[in-house]
Amino acid sequence: MARLDTVAFPAMAVFDASHQKADKWQVLKCLEEAAELAEAGKAWVKDGSDVNRRAMLDELADVLQTLANLIDAYEITPDELRLSCGRVFEKNSARGMYLPGARSRMSREGDEHAGNDA
Repeated sequence: MARLDTVAFPAMAVFDASHQKADKWQVLKCLEEAAELAEAGKAWVKDGSDVNRRAMLDELADVLQTLANLIDAYEITPDELRLSCGRVFEKNSARGMYLPGARSRMSREGDEHAGNDA
């Protein structure tokens, strides 16, 4: 599979304002969808089936949807998001994450397939 240096996310329509609010539940919805993505990703890694890959991709789209809704509900501006992304990029650059090297803490020591098991 081709390696990407950047990822452009597709434009996401936001839900009607009646379906969202700037509260803790809006944030928790992101956590719920991320958990569903993790489970779908583990299922795909485990068997590599097209069905599980599609399920994982659909859960990824759900995560993007909830992030779009969060941005809208909390009235996060494009400038605020750009600045935040810049800070995260700088932090990750300082940690060497954009350079070749050993896997991050997420991997298991001594596991040649670190992070690839379900």
